[in-house]
Amino acid sequence: MISKFNPGQNIVLVGLTQISDPLLNFLIVQQLALVLEQSEFGWYGYVISLLGISSKISDFSSNTILVREYCKEYNRIVVSSYFSVRVILILISLILFVIISWNTIEVGHQLLPFLVLLLLFLPRIDSLRSTVNSIARSQFLSSNILYVTVVEGFLVLLVIILGSKLSIFSITYFIISISFVYTIGTLYLFSRIGFSLREIFIFPKIGTITSVIRQSSPLIIITISDLVINSGIIVYIKMRYGYTSTAEFSVVQRLYLPLMFIPASIAYGMVPFWVNQQTVSLTKCSIIRTLNWLVVTGLIILGFIIGYRNEILGGLFGSNYIDSSTTLLYIYYSVPAAFISFFIGEYLIAVGKTMEVIVSRLFNIIVFIVIVLAFGNSLEAIALAFSIATLCGSIYLLVKCKQSISLREISREDLSLYIFPMILFICINYLKSSVILWIVPFSLIYLLVTYKSGIFRINYVGK
Repeated sequence: MISKFNPGQNIVLVGLTQISDPLLNFLIVQQLALVLEQSEFGWYGYVISLLGISSKISDFSSNTILVREYCKEYNRIVVSSYFSVRVILILISLILFVIISWNTIEVGHQLLPFLVLLLLFLPRIDSLRSTVNSIARSQFLSSNILYVTVVEGFLVLLVIILGSKLSIFSITYFIISISFVYTIGTLYLFSRIGFSLREIFIFPKIGTITSVIRQSSPLIIITISDLVINSGIIVYIKMRYGYTSTAEFSVVQRLYLPLMFIPASIAYGMVPFWVNQQTVSLTKCSIIRTLNWLVVTGLIILGFIIGYRNEILGGLFGSNYIDSSTTLLYIYYSVPAAFISFFIGEYLIAVGKTMEVIVSRLFNIIVFIVIVLAFGNSLEAIALAFSIATLCGSIYLLVKCKQSISLREISREDLSLYIFPMILFICINYLKSSVILWIVPFSLIYLLVTYKSGIFRINYVGK
């Protein structure tokens, strides 16, 4: 067991690897939106959603379980078993994707399933290598993953720009190029993480497979909720409204999902601390303080969307997507609640209270589906249903986590952070035209206060 562990250092370390991936993915999507026609981009978003549905089959939220068990006891056999089971599920998901896409994608794109097999496979390997990095908590491994991610993203952006300049860009060209780039990056990291290909792909015993699946099976509901709330929305919109509306909602979703790196970085960095916790009071302090900071940060992000959503959409994706500004606003209403839900969910899973998270996700799905079926006659209504469902789920988790959270333990220093969203809303209403003059000092002061509050400087000394 680790003798000394600094969650703050681990949060920063994990955060760097967490932020690089969604940031580069966002840049790639942004460039695609500018290069492709709106209907073509909608088709791309629809296909990516189908990929997400099939790839989730090979995920089943096992990363958190693996990190939790690995923090308790070092065991390479356990890690190899998880890798092996996921490789088996990858093959199943590939077959399902070909079947689904062959019947739903137009005749002109029927070659796509064969081109995206590698694209589907590699993100799952990327997930495996990220898991190894998380459980090892090694700066050397994190720096390697960060380096490879940045290089991969740069090469993919270069592929898009060159293809556009040379007038040879197409979805097929893009998929083949990105598959090649990720293949090289994955092979490089395999040589650095300390696991041989034989360990990754060795076929485990039947008993090992059933044991791994049994441990992860309670999280299948969590995986299903992710499918319904993320990929399922895009598929539903395509079926009901067509590719143009799919493109509009895809842009909104691509602006929203990368924000989850904020609670993810903190939660994943603190999992070992939660698993090996010694004092309940220290855990309470860290949870309350972090939740307070997440809510404030979410409100600040929401404030920017309220004031500058048209400029953000027009500047990043072009004037064709400005009409999606209301949809963007409605879905961003859920940001503070989503931060709470993600963070508390990871905490409860880490301490073995998975059932509360499962019930919360089921609650999310039910509320979302009921609202969509009753009022979901527009993209704005779907986005608002998403926000309401997220809020309901976060409230449920807060109630279930009451043993670790008490409003009476929030200090004046914690509450003082809420002055920043208030200042932001005032600035947006009265100083919107002078955004550059106030946003820089505002951000610097907020970061300084965050650092001084000690949110990320909680030390834990284990046995």
